[in-house]
Amino acid sequence: MKDKFLEELRNKLIDLNDKDVDDTIAYFNEMIEDKVSEGFSEEDVIKGLGKPQDVAITLMGEEKGKVDNFSNEVVSDFDDENVERSCFPGNRIDEVNLETVYHKIIIKESNGDEVIFEYPKSNKYYYDVSLSGGSLDIEYSQKGLDKFMKKMMMPGDDTIRLYLPAKSHIELNIENVSGSMEISDLKLDSVDIENVSGVIRIENVILDSLDAETVSGPYHLHNVKADEISLESVSGRIDMTMVKADDIDLETVSGSLNLEICGNKEDYNISIEKMFADVDIESESGEDNKLHIETVSGSINYRFV
Repeated sequence: MKDKFLEELRNKLIDLNDKDVDDTIAYFNEMIEDKVSEGFSEEDVIKGLGKPQDVAITLMGEEKGKVDNFSNEVVSDFDDENVERSCFPGNRIDEVNLETVYHKIIIKESNGDEVIFEYPKSNKYYYDVSLSGGSLDIEYSQKGLDKFMKKMMMPGDDTIRLYLPAKSHIELNIENVSGSMEISDLKLDSVDIENVSGVIRIENVILDSLDAETVSGPYHLHNVKADEISLESVSGRIDMTMVKADDIDLETVSGSLNLEICGNKEDYNISIEKMFADVDIESESGEDNKLHIETVSGSINYRFV
């Protein structure tokens, strides 16, 4: 059943080049095998992913940049009568674990010391929100479906919001499929993101570490300061402006890289691994800071400011 799903998905990815198709198929093959190893049946996993045609449309649509204007949207405040809201004291929370599917995610500063999660009321879905031992867990659920299907079915294009104290020692972990996300105006311990094709935008954020992985969704980082930044993508581009980090590790297959790094070039050990990328720049030895770029065919442009 897995082989049939992957074959049909491959045949539907008509707008991607051969390398991106191979990497995408490998990604979904590994995803299915991981779920089976966790105890789910292969049949349930395949059903949960949906039709290959729908998956392909989502991936190719994101690759063409159909959601790339997410940050330009004007999202009005929720009407209190139409919102589900959960509030918790920020000093009780060490980490936030958010699992959703296709919802757009906005994460930004709260007005006080509370952690607040909001989403529109719906007769189709809801979120399980629980706090235990310093861990706030937020998990999407679709009404009337079993536990696995609740995670995998597409709920729609609603926007959910998470408000955090501006300066908090919180570890933020996000698992999503193709919903765009925006994280802004925060100081955090760490951010860990697993995504497939939604835009990932991070602005005005200070943190110890940022670790993100996506297939075709682009990254946009602006005014970000971190000890470590690690970004991985198949075909999504990586754009950075005013980014300062001691350790930067970027890996992509065909996505372009446009980087503006705060600091002196001499302070960085720069290592570049490329196969078919049309670039003339080479690795350079510097001080202790690290900039590592690995690409197959993506273009590379970087400068220090």
